[in-house]
Amino acid sequence: MKRDCSDLGKENLSFKITVPRASYISSAFAEFIGMQSKETAIKAEFQESSSMHAIENVLQNGYSMGIIRYLCENEPYFQSLLDLKGLDAELLAELPYVILTSADGDLAKRELKIREELEDGVEILHGDWKLPTGEYTELSENGESLHPHNKIYIFERGSQFDILREVKNSYMWVSPVPEKLRKNYNLVQKHAGFSRQMIRDVLIYKKGYQKKLYEREFIGHLKETIREMM
Repeated sequence: MKRDCSDLGKENLSFKITVPRASYISSAFAEFIGMQSKETAIKAEFQESSSMHAIENVLQNGYSMGIIRYLCENEPYFQSLLDLKGLDAELLAELPYVILTSADGDLAKRELKIREELEDGVEILHGDWKLPTGEYTELSENGESLHPHNKIYIFERGSQFDILREVKNSYMWVSPVPEKLRKNYNLVQKHAGFSRQMIRDVLIYKKGYQKKLYEREFIGHLKETIREMM
């Protein structure tokens, strides 16, 4: 009854979700909001943050759902953590890490078969993607990024595109980026032959939580975006 009655209020779209800084997720969210009728009253909080913050928001800050991201090799750690916190998990996508860089830069012309081809580049990293142990949850080796030298740490996603566009030898490890966004910022994405690391984007919510109709519709649209992108 609780689930069915919540669907009766479809004209009121009100939900809170925390997600990783992934361009395909933000694009899917924008499209989903744009699809709503003019009569729909919208009150949504869409926060981009780290996996640990997403877990905290679902547990303590009134967020109905979250999406966390981690390397496939970190699956045991996160599964144990979610079980301990009483959270359910639903796999959305398993994606390759790709390198995003300026279409006009030298890195765009290289094959990137060996790690040394990145030596003169500047790596952009999000500064808050850390586990409680201090290790980065993104592409890392022994708690450090693949390139140990030139780095720029940022704390919000918007600036990364400006830096990638203007600093021609900069690059970033990301999940696949929608083509229209790459064209807007004159960027290319490349697969690195020396890396086979995969990431998982996982939907989380409290055990027993019944998704509202519009939440199910958003997740459905997000999955369709993933299928089209891949």
